Amino acid sequence: MRESIDFKIVRPPKAGPPTPKACHSAQKAEPLPRYPLVPAALLGTLAVNLRHRGKGCGRLPLADASFRSVRSEIASFAVLVDAKDEAARRFYERERFLSLSDQPMKRFRSMADIAKLFE
Repeated sequence: MRESIDFKIVRPPKAGPPTPKACHSAQKAEPLPRYPLVPAALLGTLAVNLRHRGKGCGRLPLADASFRSVRSEIASFAVLVDAKDEAARRFYERERFLSLSDQPMKRFRSMADIAKLFE
């Protein structure tokens, strides 16, 4: 099981919004705001009929949404999902979505990681 990641945003002195490149810097860091300035794609409801749960049926719609997010003209740093219950949280965990340190039901996967799946 992967550990949660504590995001930090780095802001250069007197600069505009942080960029993903700045997030990897070793400068002074501050916690990520509740609604971060780092752009992300929020995946809406992804549901599977109860009769088909546990059969891998959720993987195809998730892969399709991830592919569309990576290929989109809108620049995003990550795909975010809100797991509605523990079963959904475990599903996203198996699909390598990481949890935000302060919100374990909110999961994310970086666009760079997703892009590697479709190379």
